Amino acid sequence: MITGFTRLPGRWLRWKMFCQATFTIVTLTGTKDSRTEPVNVYRHLSPGSFLLGPPQLQAVITYLTSSGHYNRIDGTGRVLSAAGKRLTRRLGRLIPGSLSLHLAEQRFGPGRARLLAASYRPALIIRTAAAIALTAGLLPLLSLAAVLARAAMELLYLRSPNAVRYTLLIGSCLLVAGDLGRGLAIEHTLSTANTWAQCLLVLITTDIYWNSAWQKLRSPQFRTGLYLAQWVHVLTQVSEQLPHRRQFAVPGPIRRHLGNLSKRDVRLWQMISTAVIAAEMALPPALLVPATTPWAIALGIGIHSIHLPQAPPTHHLLRPHSRHLHRLRSPRSCPR
Repeated sequence: MITGFTRLPGRWLRWKMFCQATFTIVTLTGTKDSRTEPVNVYRHLSPGSFLLGPPQLQAVITYLTSSGHYNRIDGTGRVLSAAGKRLTRRLGRLIPGSLSLHLAEQRFGPGRARLLAASYRPALIIRTAAAIALTAGLLPLLSLAAVLARAAMELLYLRSPNAVRYTLLIGSCLLVAGDLGRGLAIEHTLSTANTWAQCLLVLITTDIYWNSAWQKLRSPQFRTGLYLAQWVHVLTQVSEQLPHRRQFAVPGPIRRHLGNLSKRDVRLWQMISTAVIAAEMALPPALLVPATTPWAIALGIGIHSIHLPQAPPTHHLLRPHSRHLHRLRSPRSCPR
């Protein structure tokens, strides 16, 4: 757990979500047998995602050309980043003919990828039934094990499975609990059966908040407010292309007044970024003090329920953090 605060390599117990990212805004056209049409690359991302860095964009273009959807893909666009640092975001779900299955075939081979795709939906149904049984208190230990097994399966194809890692850690803590409950009844009597599990849950919760705050402090892109400003700006630019637009419901005043990537906007987002870091540092101890626990719970729910904003560019601030993708082409259309 301590290594998550160091520069040593590793992915577990490092919570870098929403710390830094490379944002891509592109307009593409695909050509197939002399017929040209617009290409919506955001349709190939998983629901709730619109972060499309250059590696993911290239993966989508390669998939669309190699699978025969188009002979070539051309376009123009911009990349917004911080010091050229790039993070990988997850792509699609395992659907026959999808980009994610294409990537799984490259990683595991066609046979194993088809087996993974065939087991995806049955495993999803089993996990849903197990989650309902766990909530109802029916065979809680067995139900929890089934939920964790299905969650572990997602590590095979998700590119940035931080939520899955967190689920596995929390579930593993519950596995050592002495009493997971029975039925829908709530017991108010004190018990020492779950003391060890509760201690582990406190450690994991403290780690995820403090490590997330530490990663944000180390990220100039987040610390300066640039990450949130770019997040809002890019969402505004691509919102019409997203298949699940309503998932990012951002108030109009925020889009108009805080989504233009101006110096003023970045300064305001810097203040919000500082407040987020301070809140993440304060939440773990506040959750442990009975007098502040209700307020800490309300603050935590508020932080995690906020969906951020969106709108048009100003070029004086884009220049240090963006570059133009003049004539972006697919591999087939590029000269060797």
